[in-house]
Amino acid sequence: MWLPGMLQCARQPHPLPHPSRKDPGGIIMAIAPLPIAVSTTALDPFDPARHLPLFRDYGISQVEISLNCEGYLRDEVRFRELAGAIRGAGLEVNSVHVPFYSQTMGKLFSLSDPDVASRQHALDWADRCLERLLALEGRFLVVHPSAEPIADEERPARVERCREGISYLLSQLPANGVRIAVECLPRTCLGHDSQELLDILAPLPAERLGICLDVNHANLREDLLTATRRYGSRILTLHLSDNDGVDERHWLPLQGIIPWREWVPALLATGFAGPLLYETAPRERGSEQPLEARVALARIQENAGRLVAFSG
Repeated sequence: MWLPGMLQCARQPHPLPHPSRKDPGGIIMAIAPLPIAVSTTALDPFDPARHLPLFRDYGISQVEISLNCEGYLRDEVRFRELAGAIRGAGLEVNSVHVPFYSQTMGKLFSLSDPDVASRQHALDWADRCLERLLALEGRFLVVHPSAEPIADEERPARVERCREGISYLLSQLPANGVRIAVECLPRTCLGHDSQELLDILAPLPAERLGICLDVNHANLREDLLTATRRYGSRILTLHLSDNDGVDERHWLPLQGIIPWREWVPALLATGFAGPLLYETAPRERGSEQPLEARVALARIQENAGRLVAFSG
């Protein structure tokens, strides 16, 4: 996730259809239903006890713990509240997203920050989030390779610091399958196109390291289908939302210019098996008023069904 400018209503779950596609030889290949996951940033203000029990009503089985959960990740009592709500709702944790803005420091921070204190703050937060991810039995630690702006002459040094930070985090992973997903970012950030992000990751061990493909970022500098095919099996997890091709918007898919009908088959051709993880804004396009939770979740459920239909 990157924040710009920064800083159906049925009670029973509706499983997604079983899509299918053709391999190059024309044989129909069955694809298992893709589960739905939602980032906590899709609900505002997020309340675990009130919102997480609703997820299953709308066919949502997984969650990403993201930036609006900073207080729950920081404080032990509040973290136990969050963990209890996740367990009580019967949800799986797909990922924990490491924060990239410090309320105490009043600034952005990242693994590649030239300021030593800011870089250490990023590592400390990543350590804390990894600890929480393990406690929640989650799969992926999502990290940003940088903040911004970054001038062209700064990029080589920033890339090296980013690699050092990721290498450190890899050394902290236990032997239980948890992996690090480095998110592709927009504008002047590191990893703002597929070639640069793959080059950043190339010297590092691939077994526990991959990519968080944020389609709302990836289409801003290059063709999304090309980037998806280039990332291939390195894609570990997704951030789904739409935009206008000018900047990230976090609109619901199909509200912008992203070619979803062509992209879904391209994604599935990489071997990706889900979940469809929505990182959408908690409000209607063009509105500042947050959506009521049930309305937001019902819209995501209906939208996921439309995306899966494109796989056929």
